Amino acid sequence: MLQTERAARLTPLRRRLQELDLDALLVTSPANVRYLSGFTGSLAYLLIGPDAATILGDSRYWIQIEQEAPAFELVRSAASSDLLSLVPQRLSSIGARRVGFEGQHLTVSAFESLRAKVPDALSFQPTAGLVEELRMRKTEDEIARLRAAASISSRAFDRIRRTVRPGLRERDLAFLLEQTFRELGADSPAFGTIVGSGANGALPHAHPTDRVIEEAT
Repeated sequence: MLQTERAARLTPLRRRLQELDLDALLVTSPANVRYLSGFTGSLAYLLIGPDAATILGDSRYWIQIEQEAPAFELVRSAASSDLLSLVPQRLSSIGARRVGFEGQHLTVSAFESLRAKVPDALSFQPTAGLVEELRMRKTEDEIARLRAAASISSRAFDRIRRTVRPGLRERDLAFLLEQTFRELGADSPAFGTIVGSGANGALPHAHPTDRVIEEAT
């Protein structure tokens, strides 16, 4: 996706912050960080303000962040445990007084640690679903990606279905299915591949095991 398209996602978010009388939003959900910035790593925080788009990252991800989220100002932390300690100074630099945070994602202990580091004049307000509301509205590009993913899944299932036979393990089929996903153009499975046979077939989220597939009786 072009960075200009991703940057455009900040406009409606900033509009919502203005409606809620918030000076900034601290984004901590990895899925929401990726949606807004493009960063695909496991840990980074965003600070979004009227004119600010900052990403806080530790030394494991500095190069990756620069590559995947070039539109965001990178604030570096040497250790992942220090990310929250960067927040107060950044909030001060943009003059934020009322700051939203993702109440569904930030832990109580992390919030208490953050609250202890900022002046009393700065207030934190829990928010819910601000970024998720934006994610529900799909662009033409996102719709095309969803269709492509569905097509890969369908074609992979059709191909693997022809290889299913007694004697294979659930684990073998899961491996073949994931291999086929990649052969057809997927980056990775969306979630852990589900394969269940026999009694395991009653488990909607079965984990593949060494159970051998048997002839139906």
